[in-house]
Amino acid sequence: MGCNGLEILNPPDTPTWFGSCDTDHPSILDLALSHEAACFAGQLGPIEISQAESLTLDHAALFFHLYAITNIKLAPPPALSGYRVDDKHKASWIREFARLMPYTPACTSTCDAPSNHGNMTVHGIMVHEHLKAFDSAIDNACKATLQPHQPL
Repeated sequence: MGCNGLEILNPPDTPTWFGSCDTDHPSILDLALSHEAACFAGQLGPIEISQAESLTLDHAALFFHLYAITNIKLAPPPALSGYRVDDKHKASWIREFARLMPYTPACTSTCDAPSNHGNMTVHGIMVHEHLKAFDSAIDNACKATLQPHQPL
């Protein structure tokens, strides 16, 4: 049970079965289990064991309070931002991106060593400059060819 996150709520050494005749010895037969997340969150009160309030003669009644989380309303999802992707605009987006993205040679094993400021360079051009140009080309290609998401 412990490997599956289950916790026993019963108080230790408190019998829950009293037998059907005078020769039976009380034992702990009935268990109340909960997932550890409910215990950790403080949603469950202490368990009460009562033979007097039982519906049978030989088993005790087990009671506990369940405290619901105070705010179970889910937050609405954030409004979509950016652009709607549409396959019919794919070719125009690719053309626009290719036009905007400057040619940069691929980085192979001949990349230059990091500069004085710790920035890697590719053929003398800093990598973060390549990334800025790439990001800018994506953003501008989207602005030129795609429709922005509309608020719901």
